[in-house]
Amino acid sequence: MVTVLVTLGSVRSAIVREFTAAQWHTAMLTQIVPVAAGAPVVAGLWLWLAWANGRGHDWARCASMALVGLLTLGLLIGLGAGAALYAPADLIAMTVPWLVGLAVMVLIFSKTASPYYQQEPAQQ
Repeated sequence: MVTVLVTLGSVRSAIVREFTAAQWHTAMLTQIVPVAAGAPVVAGLWLWLAWANGRGHDWARCASMALVGLLTLGLLIGLGAGAALYAPADLIAMTVPWLVGLAVMVLIFSKTASPYYQQEPAQQ
C-alpha cells in the first residue's frame, strides 16, 4: 500500500500521455483505490491465518492457499494491466508477498508439517 501511494505521482505521469482524464479516474477507482484499501485487510488476514496455522488448525492451510490464489490472480491482473511498464515498483511490491505466500504454501503443506495440524472432529 505504501509503495502504491508513494509511486502514484510517477504512475500518473507515465500513463497520462495515454489516458484521458476519464480513463485515469476509472483506473484510480478500479485498480489503485482497491489495492490501497485492501492492503490492510489482506495484511490482517495474513496475520490471522498465521495465528491459526501456528495453532494447528487444518482449515487455515486451505484458507492460506485461497489467499495465495487471490494474490496470484491480483499479480496476473496487474501484469495484464501493464504494471511492468508504468509501475515497476508496484509490480515488485506485488511480487514479494506472492513469493512469501508461495514459500508459506510449500512449508505448511510439506510432509514434515503435517503432524502439527489437527483434524476437526466429525459432527454427529
